[in-house]
This record gives sequence, C-alpha cells and structure tokens, in this order.
Amino acid sequence: MLQGVNLTVAPGERVAIAGASGVGKSTLLHLAAGFLLPASGQILIGDAPPAAEGAVAWVGQRPWLFYGTLADNLRLADPQASEARLRAAVEAADLGPLLASLPQGLETPLGERGFGLSGGQARRLALARALLSGAPVLLLDEPTEGLDRASADRLLQALARLADGRRTVLVATHDTAVQDWADRVVRVVDGAVAEVSA
Repeated sequence: MLQGVNLTVAPGERVAIAGASGVGKSTLLHLAAGFLLPASGQILIGDAPPAAEGAVAWVGQRPWLFYGTLADNLRLADPQASEARLRAAVEAADLGPLLASLPQGLETPLGERGFGLSGGQARRLALARALLSGAPVLLLDEPTEGLDRASADRLLQALARLADGRRTVLVATHDTAVQDWADRVVRVVDGAVAEVSA
C-alpha cells in the first residue's frame, strides 16, 4: 500500500518508477491513470484529474489488442485517424519495416491478443496507438519485460520519438536500461517514495 507519496513530474519529463516487486510501482501508475482513487489527497494532470478525457494514454505489460486489422487496433485511440496518420504513428513506433513486409499492410488481420505479432511488436503497436491518442501523459507498466535487449532498445528508441519532449512519460520498470533512459528515477520502498535520483 502506498502511503504519503508526494510526487511532482514536470511536463515533458521522463520518470522511471523503480523498486522491488510488490512495493507499489504499478499501483502508482494506476493512480496516475485514474484507474484507482487515492484514499486521501489528490492526483492532478495539469489542473484536471487523471480520469479527464484524453489526459493519459496507458500501455500495460500485455497491451490489449483485439481480433481485427492493424488499422482497427490503432483507431481505438482515434476513430477518425486518416491512413496517413496511422502510417506516421506506425513509423514513429519503429514498425515501418513490419508494415512494409505485410502484403495487406494496415489491413492485415490480427488474432485475439495480437496473435501474429511478437511481444515487442505488440508493445510498439500499443505505443503507436498511444501516440494517436494525443494524450500529454504516457503511462507504461514494465514495457521491456520479456523482450530481448535488441527489441527493448528499439522500443525505448520508439518511445523517445513518441514522447519527443512534448509528452510526459511515467514508466514502472525493473530494467536498468529503462532507468538509464529516464530523466529521473523514483524509487518506491515499502509503499513510499524513498529516493529520487537524476
């Protein structure tokens, strides 16, 4: 259980939330996303609560992808997105080579839970969807877990392009490479923010 957390994140900052399993990293993200409400105090994205429409984009450990085309899965974030915007988001998320290799391109069907994509490709597709959402805050829960180093590095490079200093990124992670990538590391120990490092 988190207690007495006081954390301010600057617009455009990349913050890694580190700590042992079970200390509250994911809970902190769920609070920031508005999935959970704090027992006391408040959480604001700018001047609005996190549940405000369009405030945050969430990319969980196992991105939710459904049976449908790549385009269908991307348009969950913006049903009116043009094909050009979809392609730009896919390119930004380092999925251009994948798209070029698919005979049906954006109309390629996916199975339930993204069947047909590798873990890294599914996470990068979720990042592309987050970009399309236009949300100023990106929340990621263990985005590199289970990925080989090359795939993890591509995901971080894609995330850097997606954030581009215009989006704030909070990422819960055990991965020291993600922590090195961040502007700042917040360590959670026994449910409290115990240390902040630059």
